Amino acid sequence: MQSTVCDTSPAAQKLLKQLPSLRQELYSLLVALKKNEDWRSLRQDFYNFDPTDSTPYIFLTVGCTFDFAEGYITWSYQTGDNSFTGGAYGHPEWFTTSIFGRSNCNDIAKDLIEEIEGRIHELQSIQGL
Repeated sequence: MQSTVCDTSPAAQKLLKQLPSLRQELYSLLVALKKNEDWRSLRQDFYNFDPTDSTPYIFLTVGCTFDFAEGYITWSYQTGDNSFTGGAYGHPEWFTTSIFGRSNCNDIAKDLIEEIEGRIHELQSIQGL
């Protein structure tokens, strides 16, 4: 979702300026998760509703809080199905993705940032900023 400066509030602009560094942080996280995962073991232990599909993946949830008043974004993440105890749980906005062994971390980080940017614009509209 692209917008121009003239239709973006100053509060939202502060948040949007943080997205390039957030993208780099997410990219680094994704690389680390992929690097630390034992994909061979994950394949052996993988459970899927479709028994014919045994492609291993990691489920990732990124939770964000957008503080329009103070102009900052806080975030955390969790992997797997730990929705009530993971780091993202304390944040009101959640963005999810799956990471496969063949996934491009740069593309995933870009997609997550596009979703986050879109949500900032939606919240700006909802809150009438």
